Amino acid sequence: MNKVLLFIIALMVSHNAFSQSVKNSKKTTDTVFIFKHTNSHTDKISKKVYTEYDAVYIENNRSSKYYDWIDGFGLPSPHKAAYRDTSEYKGEIRYLVDTYKVKFHKHNLYGLPTNWCGLIRYKGSYYTYAPCDWMFNFLFQINDSTIIRRTFENDVQPIVSFKKISSRKYQLKTYRTDNEIGELPPLYNFTTNIYILDTVLKIAVFEVIEEGIPVSNKNRTSYSLMVSADKIKEFPIIVNYCPNDKVGEFEGDTIYYKALIKGL
Repeated sequence: MNKVLLFIIALMVSHNAFSQSVKNSKKTTDTVFIFKHTNSHTDKISKKVYTEYDAVYIENNRSSKYYDWIDGFGLPSPHKAAYRDTSEYKGEIRYLVDTYKVKFHKHNLYGLPTNWCGLIRYKGSYYTYAPCDWMFNFLFQINDSTIIRRTFENDVQPIVSFKKISSRKYQLKTYRTDNEIGELPPLYNFTTNIYILDTVLKIAVFEVIEEGIPVSNKNRTSYSLMVSADKIKEFPIIVNYCPNDKVGEFEGDTIYYKALIKGL
């Protein structure tokens, strides 16, 4: 056979093999394990060996069910069904009006996204997060008169004032009750500063300042990395998979929030 023809055939075979290896490598990157723990046990009666595992892994499939769960407080039905139309939300409003004579006022939100989901950073990259315990799926919703902080429970807070400080900073003043104190819990103030880190991907830092916390009468400041709910599919998911027992939540990188929001 002609040497030139042999060379061309060899080149084609080499190219096809390389292309196949690239395709295979792309498949293997769909799920990347950060941590995996396997546990095997033998059934005493049947003698059958069962293998179980929990893991923390990166999910790159943008069709993953977890996106809807993250956007819907860990439930298959997304919060887009409007929590403010539910009997639970209306009951919270009635309680504040009847007990504390709260008056609700409408505020201009200046185009700020209204539904926010938690975000974490791992090795310098951003990810949405599917927790082991879905009660740790932090969701923050804003409408023209209230905010709803959704973690262990739905915390409805009336908006006292809403300001657009700059193109990258917004400030909400709200208040809430401490339900663990007495029959008529006192109200105390919250200031939430929202710093927009990325205007395209809608990534933000939420700085929440609790002022005059009941009993201690101290202030407390906490920070959260958040992303607008309509942008969560721009990011892979870190999944904390724990089908059998609860495990600790994955924390990702340590974030120095004050340095991150400096100058905004």
